Amino acid sequence: MDTGLLLVFTAAFAVAVANVRRPAIHSRAMAATALVALPPGLGRWAMRLFHLDPVGGSYVGLAVGAGLLLALVITDRRAGVRDRVYPVMLAVMLLIAAGSAPVARLLGPRVGAASAVRG
Repeated sequence: MDTGLLLVFTAAFAVAVANVRRPAIHSRAMAATALVALPPGLGRWAMRLFHLDPVGGSYVGLAVGAGLLLALVITDRRAGVRDRVYPVMLAVMLLIAAGSAPVARLLGPRVGAASAVRG
């Protein structure tokens, strides 16, 4: 898990703990915490399954996590729930994905080459 996702994971967990007496917010924050933990593992799985480089794998993981959060946002809106946990987590995940692109361009093929040596 990269540093950005680790900070988001910690923040989502802190929100869940702070709202333990408010079950609707607590449960959504715990679900968001789990969804933040998914992208790194999904990315590694996608790297092996689809022979992607680490950057491509991380984008697959972030896309799946963001897609699940989007589905939860839509489900909540249709049910009339107006909590902000899922929309905020979706926005943060999209910002992390957007911030990853310039870093990936800066690092270039060196990232893929390092994993090829290890793998």
